[in-house]
Amino acid sequence: MMFTGPPNLTAAAAACSAADIAAAALAPAGGLNPAAALRSHSPTTLFFAALSDMAYVNDHGFVPSPRASIWPCLQSWGAEGSGAVILNSTDAAGGVSHATLFRTNHDIFLLFRGLDDPANMEPISDDLTPSPAAAYYGLGADDDQPSSIWALRGFLRAHKAIEPLYQAEIDRLVAELPAAAQPTYRIWIVGHSDGSALAQLAAPRIAQAAKYSRARLGGVFVFGPQRVGSTAFASWYNKLVGPRTIRFQYGWDPAWEMLYLPGSTPPADSTGFNGTLAAVGRGYNACPSPTAKRERLVATALGVDKLNACGDPDAFLQATTAAAAAAAAAAGKDCHKAPQTDRTTGIMLYPADQSSGKPVAKACAGKAYNVMVTFPDRRLAYVALGAGSRVTTSAAAVKRCANSAVFSTSNGFKPSSRFTASGVAPMAVGSKRQVQVVSATGGCAPFMVASASIDIAKC
Repeated sequence: MMFTGPPNLTAAAAACSAADIAAAALAPAGGLNPAAALRSHSPTTLFFAALSDMAYVNDHGFVPSPRASIWPCLQSWGAEGSGAVILNSTDAAGGVSHATLFRTNHDIFLLFRGLDDPANMEPISDDLTPSPAAAYYGLGADDDQPSSIWALRGFLRAHKAIEPLYQAEIDRLVAELPAAAQPTYRIWIVGHSDGSALAQLAAPRIAQAAKYSRARLGGVFVFGPQRVGSTAFASWYNKLVGPRTIRFQYGWDPAWEMLYLPGSTPPADSTGFNGTLAAVGRGYNACPSPTAKRERLVATALGVDKLNACGDPDAFLQATTAAAAAAAAAAGKDCHKAPQTDRTTGIMLYPADQSSGKPVAKACAGKAYNVMVTFPDRRLAYVALGAGSRVTTSAAAVKRCANSAVFSTSNGFKPSSRFTASGVAPMAVGSKRQVQVVSATGGCAPFMVASASIDIAKC
């Protein structure tokens, strides 16, 4: 993506002008302007993307490590007051949510981070039961389809737990604003991944609250987002605050392409709920290209929910392989030659708690499985699951793109005659998904390509 910024941004950085950097970032005179900030190519988007990352307190790897304070950076961008406040809440099911808040002299910022600790987040993200939401948002019989307005129970429960905390902090920050800014301040909401679901649930509550109102909502920026509410919820949301909500994702993000798909039916125990999940706001996909250095930006209009906005992911993988081969040939390094069909590799599917015995012949939609790959000799390998699937293996130390992994170990690449990856079957019942394995014995040995087709069933 290419963003164009105000002419003073580069000059301010070069001159180390703190005031000009802050004005170009989060604290222009009079506060952020929604009309400017919500443009698709607004430079403000880059700062909001950075804020979505700053909401995390740990860098996650094999061993999570605490981050330094974000406050010095926020101050250089125009933040005022005594510091950023981090809130933690635990809901009735044990799910833990987090929010970070700070202010400038004109605006309030509310940040929701996503998956932080799997054990604490699973009660939230794994509870996909539809939960009625019309009463929570004060909707009655006169509103459109109130009985069809629901949200995923885990996220709705989590938001109800953290809402009193962040509203109290917003009130405190508003009281700290200069008197001249109090009649015109705005609240800006940012969410990443699972945090995007909380941001979507928070925005209409803030817009509806008498002490805030829709005029106080500056904008909602969600990155790597996912769906959290029914089609009726999305329709109502879009009428209220949809024009001020923007979704950003990169390529074929599995949080969007696999989790909570549009058209997915509610669980069997959700009798009485109508509709399916749907996206809110308008969206922008940064779509990588096998041959171009810059991604292309694909826009999705308000009210439109679309999978694979970047095109067919399998076609992208094939084009990427072809482009890499062409580049190697042009550089005189095409030592692997043309890929060869491999009939010696075994590809077997086992339930998530097994890695031996009799493999399964089909996959149940949404269930986790182990993909076992065996070779007649020791090789390095690359595995790709079809669109809508999800690779979740910790053995994938290098993730090239969605639904794919390079088999390796934590201390570097190591050839082996057997590899195992964990994957989640897509929700598209009745479809087939391809598992493709590209391998080589090393050096300039030929690329060997093996594939298997897996039926996705409702179990």
